Amino acid sequence: MSENVAPLVSYILEEVGHPTITAGDVQRGALLAETHKASLTILDTDVLDGRLPREQALDLLLKAAPLLVLMSKGEYWTGLMRPSRAFKVVQKPLPTPALLAHIRLHMAAAETLGELQFADVAASPRTHRVRRGARRVHTSPIQFAMLCHLLRHPRQVISRQELIEAVWRGHPVDPRTIDAHMVHLRKALTHGGERNLIQTVRSAGYLLDVEI
Repeated sequence: MSENVAPLVSYILEEVGHPTITAGDVQRGALLAETHKASLTILDTDVLDGRLPREQALDLLLKAAPLLVLMSKGEYWTGLMRPSRAFKVVQKPLPTPALLAHIRLHMAAAETLGELQFADVAASPRTHRVRRGARRVHTSPIQFAMLCHLLRHPRQVISRQELIEAVWRGHPVDPRTIDAHMVHLRKALTHGGERNLIQTVRSAGYLLDVEI
């Protein structure tokens, strides 16, 4: 964002509970968004100086997070990329309520981008959030990684050794440690009274499937 826009937008967002990080150029913004797993990147077109083509700027930022573009009157951005859950263009200046409404709607629409899902369980590798239906599920980083691996291979028996390779990168792990993490993961996913989806296959491993 430009120096005259960034403080105002940051203040507006942080007042309603959204932490922000600002950058003065596209490359720095893309790096920060990727590093901090941003829920949304906002691009003020005033920071573009012509050295970086607009198409390349969009590509860099969209690789890191969903993108909301704040353009000045008379600019034409919609022809560069079709609006989607990941990309939206709005015209500035905007009243604060309108800006917040655009941001909230775009964040909500982009929330499911790239999610892994099975039945009513969804996990986002981008935001590290887990949902069971409409309920937010809290997991540890290890449990999140285990769940993501199961979600990538639904209805397949996943051995403990495969989980060690995928989650612990092959480092030696006591099988009881895996079992303990799985117990906590099951409890987190069924805390609201939902049915269990992670089945134990004796002597083989674990299976993500709907119990019959």
